[in-house]
Amino acid sequence: MGLKMLLKGNCIRVFEFTRFSTCRFICSGRSNDAEFSVSNVRTVQNFNDIPIARRLPIIGTKMDFLLTGFGTRFHEYIDNRHRTLGSIFREPVGGGTEVIFINSPDMMREMFVYEGKYPKHPLPDAWTLYNEIHNCKRGLFFMDDEEWSANRKIMNTMLLRNDFKLAHRVIENVSDDLITDWNRNTENVGKCMQVTELMAVLYTWAIKVLVFTMIGDTHGTEVDKINQLLPKFSGIVQDIFERTAPLMVVPPSFAQKYNLNIWSEFEKSVTSTLEIANEIVEVGLKMNGNGLLKEMQSNSMSTETIKRIFVDLIIAAGDTTAYTTQWALFLLSSNNSEQSKIRAQLNSSNFETPLIRGTVKESLRLFPVATFIGRILPGDGIIGNYRIPQHTAVIASMYSIGRDAKNFPNPNEFQPSRWLRDSSGNMQCVHRTNMPYAMGIRSCVGQKLANSMMHILLSKILANFEVKLLNKSPVGVVMRLIAVPTQPILLGIKRLS
Repeated sequence: MGLKMLLKGNCIRVFEFTRFSTCRFICSGRSNDAEFSVSNVRTVQNFNDIPIARRLPIIGTKMDFLLTGFGTRFHEYIDNRHRTLGSIFREPVGGGTEVIFINSPDMMREMFVYEGKYPKHPLPDAWTLYNEIHNCKRGLFFMDDEEWSANRKIMNTMLLRNDFKLAHRVIENVSDDLITDWNRNTENVGKCMQVTELMAVLYTWAIKVLVFTMIGDTHGTEVDKINQLLPKFSGIVQDIFERTAPLMVVPPSFAQKYNLNIWSEFEKSVTSTLEIANEIVEVGLKMNGNGLLKEMQSNSMSTETIKRIFVDLIIAAGDTTAYTTQWALFLLSSNNSEQSKIRAQLNSSNFETPLIRGTVKESLRLFPVATFIGRILPGDGIIGNYRIPQHTAVIASMYSIGRDAKNFPNPNEFQPSRWLRDSSGNMQCVHRTNMPYAMGIRSCVGQKLANSMMHILLSKILANFEVKLLNKSPVGVVMRLIAVPTQPILLGIKRLS
C-alpha cells in the first residue's frame, strides 16, 4: 500500500494504492471532502523498474556526458534521453548514485508535493566545496532547515507582496537611464545602431535595480561609490558561471586537490565576487535609506544574515533577469510583427501588458535560465507511478518540458499570444505547464521583482526603439550552469519617431 498526492486547484488529491490495484480518492480543500473508489488503476512500480540509461561499471554514464562538450550540451543530452527512455528515467552518475530526470509537468508537480517542510535542492559540487574550504556561510539558496525557513518567511513579506512601490520606482528610474544612454548614442531617427556589449549593459542594469531597491531613496558620496563598483561587479559575476561549467565534468575535489587551473580560476572568481558584493552591502548598510535593508533590520535580522542574503540576491539578479531579458530581445529582434503587436498595447501607465507578459514567459520557456530544477526527497514518494526512495535527487528537465509538443503546440516557435486567454478564458497551453521559477515554498523568492524588471525594461525599449538582430550566423544555446547563447547577441536599435 502506498500514497500518491497530487495538487489540483485548491485541493490535494491523495491516492491510496492497494495490492488489488484500486485506490481511494480523498479531496481536501475548500469544498467538502469526498471519498470514493476507483478501479483498474495502474499498480505502482518499484524504483528499479524506472528506465535507466546504458552505463559502464564504476564511471556510469560519464563518457556519454563528456561527449556533450564537457556539459555545454547537457540540456540536449537529457532531452535526447527523454526521447529514448520516456518522461522519467534514471541516470547513473558514478559511485552507485542515480539521479531521476523527469519532463512531465504532472510529475514535476508531484516532485514539489513531496519536497517536505524544509525543501532541499541539489547544489553544484564546486560551490559547496568552496563554502566548506573557506568556511563561507551563504544566503537563502544555500540555507536549509529552520534557518532557511525563518529567513525565507521574512523575505517573502518583502519580495512577494503585490504593492512594492519602491521597487517599481527604482526599476523605472534605472531603466530610464538605460534608455537615455541608448537615445544619446543613436545619431538620428531611422538609423540602426548596434548596442555595445549588450550582456554587460543588462547585467549592470539588473544588479543596479536590486542594489538600489535594497538601499532605497538616498544620495551622497556613497551612491557614487556603489555606481563605481557595479560595472566591475557585473563582469566578475559572469565569470562564476563560466568557471563552474568545467567543474561539472571534472570532480571539484579532484581539481582542488591537484590544484588544477579550472579550480583556481573558479576559486578566484568566487572570492572576488563575494568581496565586492560584501563591500556593496556594507556601503548600503551605512546609508540611511528606506529600502529592503531597513526593513530587514526592523525584522531583527543580524548584520551577518543581511549580508549573506543580499550578497546572493545580488549575484542571482544578474543571471535570472539579464539573460532572460537578452533572450527576449533576441526573440523580439527576429520578429517585427510581434514587436508591432506589443507596441499597439503599450501605454505610458501600464508596462505589464498581456503580450509583454507573454514575451517573458515565452523567453523562459524556450531558454530557461534554470535549465534544470530539482529537489532531494526527504522521504519516500511516488512520482509517475514509481516509488522513489528518500534522499533521491529528482530533476525536472525544464528545457525538455518547454519544447515538448505535448505541452506546447509548435514548441519551437516564438508565440507570446499562446499565454493570452481567449473569449472563453482559455489559453493555448495549460497555465501550469511551464514553471521557470519552480513552485512551492522554495520557489524563487525574487520572481515578482524579476518579472517587473523585465516587463518594464522591455516595454520601454519597444516604446522607443525598433530592435533588429544583427548576427550573421544562427545563435544556439549552451549551458554554462545557466542557459547562454553560443555567441554574443548583436542587437541593433533604431530610434522611433
